[in-house]
Amino acid sequence: MRHKKSTTTFPLTSLLMLTLQACTTTPPLPDETLPLNYLQVSEGLVTSGQPSAQQIAALSVRQYRLVIDLAPSDNPLTSHEAYLLGQKGIAYAAIPVSSDQPSYRDFRLFSKLLEAVGKAPVWVHCRANNRASMFTFLYRVIHEGADPDSAYESVTLLWVPTPHWVSFARETLAQHHISYAF
Repeated sequence: MRHKKSTTTFPLTSLLMLTLQACTTTPPLPDETLPLNYLQVSEGLVTSGQPSAQQIAALSVRQYRLVIDLAPSDNPLTSHEAYLLGQKGIAYAAIPVSSDQPSYRDFRLFSKLLEAVGKAPVWVHCRANNRASMFTFLYRVIHEGADPDSAYESVTLLWVPTPHWVSFARETLAQHHISYAF
């Protein structure tokens, strides 16, 4: 018995070729709506590097009630960021923290801001999420009673703190009678 040549060969071959091409294309790019080193630290707390003007413009007051900027005051986006957030009804606070000499005074101000908003969602950022992740680690351990190992993991996912940042963290924890081996 002789078999007839299938008339469906061409469409199946075309479908197979399209499927193979789809498998060899480059994967999608990371979500560009998120800034550098974006990290959801807890239910109402996010840290990141500097968001772009477009990322700030996309925020809503339902997402965040407060944005805390820990970057130095020479950040060119600071005044624009305050304006964009203010238009959306999102509070903005800038605490220019020195990357070379973080101060306990700055941390106390940071803590007061977080305490003032209670459970409202907050976004903390700096240039690369170094200052933001360390201040947030300290706040969570000192004021929320978070497990230091778990909280510090959020820091080390992003960077390896330099010796002066480790000293700052150790001294800040010690002021609250907390000892932690870094």
